[in-house]
Amino acid sequence: MTFQVVWPSVLKHVIELPDKPRQRWDEYLDAELGGTRSQKLGSLNRFIASLLELPTEIWRPWAIEFCQQHELKQLPVAVRQPLLEHVLFPALMHSWQSGASGSLRLLAGFFDHFNNSRHYLQALPNNLESRDAMLKEELRQNPDDVRAGRMLAASMAQYAAHTLHELPSGVLYAMDGATLVECQELIEFLGEFRDVVTRFAVADIYRELLEDASFHYNAYLAYLLQENRIGGYQEFLRSYEAL
Repeated sequence: MTFQVVWPSVLKHVIELPDKPRQRWDEYLDAELGGTRSQKLGSLNRFIASLLELPTEIWRPWAIEFCQQHELKQLPVAVRQPLLEHVLFPALMHSWQSGASGSLRLLAGFFDHFNNSRHYLQALPNNLESRDAMLKEELRQNPDDVRAGRMLAASMAQYAAHTLHELPSGVLYAMDGATLVECQELIEFLGEFRDVVTRFAVADIYRELLEDASFHYNAYLAYLLQENRIGGYQEFLRSYEAL
């Protein structure tokens, strides 16, 4: 019932399609409301086949606008792999390769989907194989893209929280405890994170995380620098916090 109220008010903003693909799209939306998984995918694949029969100058703009609506969380419809693989990703890649601003930001918004298939990452240059790398490149090209900056801040915050999630056992780097060199890298990362949240006016949102990360990155580095460590990081903290 919720979808029946929301969809019409949102989808009217999407670029109008010719009759046949529009009908296939409406059939797909109906399937999403109450169909089985098989029915949903079948309807989606019929829509995709119909859409891709159109000239690229029609379906690519539709795909880009769909991605923009998705970024704004105004399309409460699942982005399924067939749609991403055959329509959205190719359109975004073409948009980026054509130099359109915001394309890498939109690609970064689908990064969690890319983990399901190396197909996507293999199509990107090696220097753009992470969400943060895409957003940093977007900001290099378009320094005033506030949305990209705040997406980068949120992504960096997610990583910072990951490094601290096994406290008080220790600080993580990737999936293992940080080494001396990695602690120094984390401190450098923290400086970059602080610069990003300040630049894009979201420092207050992440203030507590920044404080916790600053404390523990430096404390864990001090812990690792001990010549004769006795006990673990949790025990070390008792004396470190007293300083």
